[in-house]
Order: sequence, then C-alpha cells, then structure tokens
Amino acid sequence: MHKDQHFNKEYVLEEWLSGQEHRILQAAHDIAHNCIVHKDVLTELYPLRQQMEDIATPLDFGGHILPNKRFVEKALMLIKESVERTCLCALTFERHAQNGHLMQQYGFKLHSEDYDTDFMAHECIIECPVCHQLYKIEEYDTGWHMTVTVVTPVTQ
Repeated sequence: MHKDQHFNKEYVLEEWLSGQEHRILQAAHDIAHNCIVHKDVLTELYPLRQQMEDIATPLDFGGHILPNKRFVEKALMLIKESVERTCLCALTFERHAQNGHLMQQYGFKLHSEDYDTDFMAHECIIECPVCHQLYKIEEYDTGWHMTVTVVTPVTQ
C-alpha cells in the first residue's frame, strides 16, 4: 500500500483478522506509515486492540536476527497511544528511524537537505504535518554496507 491508499479501519481489520502472518505484517507496516495523517483510524481500532493482539501473539512472523514481530508490537503500541496522545510523530521514530524522503510520502514537509558525498552522509530537517515539530534526520554509511540513521527533535 502506498501513502494512505485505501487505509481505513476496514482494511486493517480485514488484513489483521485474516490471521495470516504476511497480511498482518503488511497491516502493521501500514499502521506505522499512516499513523500521523490517519490517527483517527488508529483511534477507531483501539477497542479492538486486545483482539488484534490475541491474534498476533501466537504467530512467529520470522526474522531471526531482527524479529519481524517488532513491527506488529509497534503497530499495537501506536493504536494504544492514539487515544492518549495528540500527535504520534515522536513515536514514529522510536526504535525505527525513517528516511527523510520516505517521511515526505507520509505527510512530513522537507525543510532542508544536505549531502556529503565524501562521507556518504545525508542530513535533512523535516516537519510533522500535525504538530509542526521539526526533526533532524542524519544518515551515514558505516563502511560495511550498513546505513545508520539518527533522528533527533529540533528545539526551536
């Protein structure tokens, strides 16, 4: 699913209640990517959170080094937090930093961008479309074909 295409309560429930690992993982990814601009959908899912958790708990989801279940756990956490927080932007970066260009696809506004080709580094400032908090995203190559991404809130 791209950017909010067909993202609604019915879609998430259809995928999640199927009980199929790959469909639940896809719904979990979509929840994480759409939680800012479609927080209302997560709030609607809140009464069903326990049922969703009961379906997901016995499943494995694969991923030996980095278990894929972390995406499901994050989706359930975002649903829970959707009724307690005004904006979920800070939680979108918790444990799973995001690329600035990807975040643009989900409603964030790009303020500035800088590339350093000598050090294979990328830095940008993005703004949450809901609460207007600015975040600095720094990405750099470690030299072992691994990219490290660091996200920090910008104080104004």
